[in-house]
Amino acid sequence: MLYHTDVKKTRAVIDLEAIAANYRHTADLCRPAEVAAVVKADAYGHGALAVAKKLESVGCKLFTVSNIDEALELRTGGINGMILVLGFVLDEFLPEAVENGISLAVDTVAHLEKILQAADGRTVKIHIKLDTGMNRTGFAAKSAPEQPLDAELVRAASLIRSHDNLVCEGIFSHFAVADEPDGADFTEMQYARFTDTVEKLRALGIQPTYRHICNSAGIVNFPHMHLDAVRMGVTLYGCGNLDAACKPAMTFKTRVINVHALKKGESVSYGCTYTADSDRRIAVIGAGYADGYKRCLSGKGYVLCHGKKAPLVGRICMDMAMVDVTDIPEAAVGDDAVLFGSDAEAFLSAEEVASWADTIPYEILCAVSARVPRVYRELETENEERKV
Repeated sequence: MLYHTDVKKTRAVIDLEAIAANYRHTADLCRPAEVAAVVKADAYGHGALAVAKKLESVGCKLFTVSNIDEALELRTGGINGMILVLGFVLDEFLPEAVENGISLAVDTVAHLEKILQAADGRTVKIHIKLDTGMNRTGFAAKSAPEQPLDAELVRAASLIRSHDNLVCEGIFSHFAVADEPDGADFTEMQYARFTDTVEKLRALGIQPTYRHICNSAGIVNFPHMHLDAVRMGVTLYGCGNLDAACKPAMTFKTRVINVHALKKGESVSYGCTYTADSDRRIAVIGAGYADGYKRCLSGKGYVLCHGKKAPLVGRICMDMAMVDVTDIPEAAVGDDAVLFGSDAEAFLSAEEVASWADTIPYEILCAVSARVPRVYRELETENEERKV
C-alpha cells in the first residue's frame, strides 16, 4: 500500500500508534501467550506492510495472512517474523513460499504431500489446521475423547514424523461463535475438541510450538483458552465492540466538492429517490461506492462535517454522495466530510455505519478501496501544518 506525502481529497487516515497501543494492551492481557497480528486483507484496509512494520518495531513476532501474495508482500517488505498463510496455497506457489520461509497451513494429506514435494528437502514450517465445528476447512477433529483420531490426521502425523524437514510449528482451529452472546457452549465444545485432538497428536510424536484457537472474541471472552498464541484481528484495529481499551485506528474522510441550494419539490441524484420537502442546502462530497462507501447506505445515516451530522440524501454514486448541510451553515467547498472515524470532538464508528448497511464492521473497514490513499496520521498532520 502506498505512503502519500500529500493530503488527498478522499483518504483513509491511519493511526499506527493506536494500533501499536492496541497490540501492547492485548500482549499484556494474554501473557505468556504470544499475540499473532492478523494483517490479512491489507490489515483490514489499514495497509499491511505499514502496520506490520510498526508492530514488529514494538515486539510483535507473529503475523498471519490469507494468501501467498499477502505473505510475500510482508517478507519482501522486510518483515522478519513468522508469517503464516491461514488459507490454501496453490501447488505452483509452494516453492516460492518455502524459499521465503513462509509458514503454511495444512488441512489435507494431499496438500501436505504437495508441500513436501515443493520443499525438495528444504525445511518448511507447517501449522496443522483442525476443523472443530466451523465446517469450512481442516482435518476433522470432532471425535469424542474416547474415540481415535480421524484416519486422515493419523496419516498426516505419520508423514510429519517421517520427514525431518517438516517442522510442525503450530496446530490451530477457528471459533465460530465466540463473539455471540449465546455462543459459550459451542465455543467450549470446540475448545474441548481442539485440546483433545492436540493431546492425541502429541501422543503420536507431534509437538507444536504454538497451539492457537482464539480470535479477537476468544481473546476477550475466553481467557482460559489463550494457550501458546492468540490471533488478534479486528481488535488490533480498535473495531468490533469487543474490548473498550482498543482504540479505532482509521478515519475515512473526503472533501466537500460542491454546495448548492435545493428548492422544495426538487430531487437529487439517480432515480430521484430523495425529494426536498422544504428548501434545503446540499453538499456534494467526493467519495462514492468506488471508494468503498457502499451504495446500500443511500439515504441512511450521516457523515460528519465540522463535527456535526450531515444526513445522506439521494443515491450514493460511483464517485460522490450528497448530504444535507442546511443545519451546518459554515459548510463550504474544501471542508472535510468524515464517513467514519474522528472529526474534531465528534466520532462516527464503523460499527454504526455497519448497522446502517446491515453488515459487520469488518466489511466496512475492508471495503475501503485500493484507490483510496492510506495516509499515516503524522504525515497528514505535517501537511496540514504546512498549509497554515
